[in-house]
Amino acid sequence: MMRAPWDGQYALQLNHSQPKGQTKVIDIVHLKKDEELGFRQRENGVVAVAGGLEIPLESGEYEWVMTADKGQADPLATTVLVVVTVLVVVGVVVIVLYAAGENALHHYGFH
Repeated sequence: MMRAPWDGQYALQLNHSQPKGQTKVIDIVHLKKDEELGFRQRENGVVAVAGGLEIPLESGEYEWVMTADKGQADPLATTVLVVVTVLVVVGVVVIVLYAAGENALHHYGFH
């Protein structure tokens, strides 16, 4: 069991071994971030869990496939992007100031 990492549609798929790679969609649910998602053992067998929904499963190999809703920000990726942007801007400012200082020194005869 885990928590849904994003708001989005989660498709429960049965993976068939023949022909290779073929899948069958069993159900599609929309979950909010942090709702329960996964598989759980019950007295009558294994069930797929999505939020408050439990789907009894027959034997086979199942997986949840997510399609995240658009417009969601990834906090880690956003933080990395901001830090890299700030570092690039600071680097450019330092280079410009250094070049301006060098030009001023040469202009006034300092070498």
